[in-house]
Amino acid sequence: AAVLALAVLAAGVGLGAARVAGSPSSGPDAAASAPPGGPWRLVLDDEMNDPTLFGWLWGTCYTWGCRIPTNPEYEWYQAANVREVGGTARLTARLQASHGQPFTSGMLQSNGRFAFEYGEVEIRAEIPATPGTWPALWLAAANGSWPPEIDVMENWGDQPTQVQQTVILGPPPTPHEHVVVDPALDSGFHTYAVDWEPGEIRWYVDGVLRYSMAASVDTPMYPIMNLAVADPPGPTTAAAYPATFAIDWIRIYQHPGVGTAHCALATCVEGSAPRATRRSRAGP
Repeated sequence: AAVLALAVLAAGVGLGAARVAGSPSSGPDAAASAPPGGPWRLVLDDEMNDPTLFGWLWGTCYTWGCRIPTNPEYEWYQAANVREVGGTARLTARLQASHGQPFTSGMLQSNGRFAFEYGEVEIRAEIPATPGTWPALWLAAANGSWPPEIDVMENWGDQPTQVQQTVILGPPPTPHEHVVVDPALDSGFHTYAVDWEPGEIRWYVDGVLRYSMAASVDTPMYPIMNLAVADPPGPTTAAAYPATFAIDWIRIYQHPGVGTAHCALATCVEGSAPRATRRSRAGP
């Protein structure tokens, strides 16, 4: 029943209607409190250069199936739409009918392989800026419950200069949303991050604090990166697709002694030992 609730209500952002909510912002949240001090340790690092780690760490469908039938989406996820090329993971949506859906697309999720409680999640990615697309990086509960849900970022292709950052608490499901507007977001790679700590969550874009709020989410979660399609095919669809959500890397850090992390492999860090100096932003 818990998995069904997640499948019915959560698709990267809970309900699709949330796309018009939130408070626009083009700058930092000056009223936010300071993050906790102390060192960081790297608990997950996929630089998209290691096919062995990439193939082991990520599943290419949800644990309950390859689509969320009650969400306003029109894609079927499949492994063929996920590629690791030249140090970048590419999730590609195609106008290609499959399993009753007009599109196929790609996603990555680590449920059963990696989960953590508390820490900072960073992703460097390029959104497709294609009308109808719905790329997202989000965190779902490892035990299958919903809420909670933490959205590091999500974007709608017809609004390429803004991203939404959300936490859904409850029950009952209660979304708290914030919209970041930045003209630079519609091209090139950008870094999106959330610092999830006991009692508070902070969201960043390109190393700048954009939003923070007091919130208690105290269950292990796992990352999901997906490229949904929110609009059905139309007269200009064929010219707009394929569309690709490109991911340069994903990294997750924790303060030693704060929270937990479980990797079902010997390590979920690509390459050598953890490198705490690699965080994209300065400060604690």
